[in-house]
Parts: sequence; structure tokens; C-alpha cells
Amino acid sequence: MKRLNRLLPLWFCALLLSACPSSGRGGPETVITIGGNRFTAWTALTARDRTQGLMGVRELGPDEAMLFVFPGDQRVSFWMKDTPLPLSIAFIDRRGIIRQIDDMEPFSLRRISSQNAIRYVLEVNQGRFAQLGISVGDQAEAEGGWPRAED
Repeated sequence: MKRLNRLLPLWFCALLLSACPSSGRGGPETVITIGGNRFTAWTALTARDRTQGLMGVRELGPDEAMLFVFPGDQRVSFWMKDTPLPLSIAFIDRRGIIRQIDDMEPFSLRRISSQNAIRYVLEVNQGRFAQLGISVGDQAEAEGGWPRAED
């Protein structure tokens, strides 16, 4: 019985971890290229993954990103609830053109909304777009083609 009491918490933790995506950052990876700069992006293809985003993620490499894929062209809003990283966000239309870039502060409940209908959103470490000279009007491309939303 004592052994069971010791193993039960370990079993419970293993069960919880098995229910989470392995990366903790959404679905499959997609490589996004903007002006010769490559980002490896975890891809949020479902409403659930888009809601989770980078919440709780404490570290993002300089060329890592999160790509949010929407099922159609629409205006969207983002906030930083439960997200400890300062991020820059690019709103991208269905042709891959960056339409807007904003900076977002950790844990902020302030909504950042797209000014236009977009299809994709790319989040990177805050200031990374500026550091690489990436700006509004630049063309983004997804290796193998842009992924489609699953909902």
C-alpha cells in the first residue's frame, strides 16, 4: 500500500504530461522565411491551439516562432494573458504579405487587433523583426506552402 501511495503521484503526473503536446507550443513545425530570415514556427492549426498560443512558455530561441493559422480571412485580436515572454506579432494576409507589426508586453490584458483581415499571425521574441529589418509590406513564405487551419 505504501508503494502504491508513492507511485500514484508519479502516475498522475505522467498522465497529465501525456495529454499535452510534446513541444507545449501547438501542432507541427513550419519554416517561415521573410527576407532570407528563417523561423522555425510551432503551428497553431486549431481553435484550441490558437487559444493556448505561447501561454506559459518561458523561453523562445532567436529564430523560433509561433504561427497561428486561421480558417479564413478575418480581423483578429491577441493578448498576453499568462504569457511571460515579450513578443512581436506580425499580422499576415493570405498572400503572405505582412500587414501590421506590433509589440506585446508579458501578461498584458491589452488587446492588439489586426487593422485588416488576415489569415496568419507570426509571434517572435520582441524586437526580432526590427533587428532583422523585417517590416510591413515584406513577403513571408512558408516552406512547402502555407498550412491550413483544421477547424
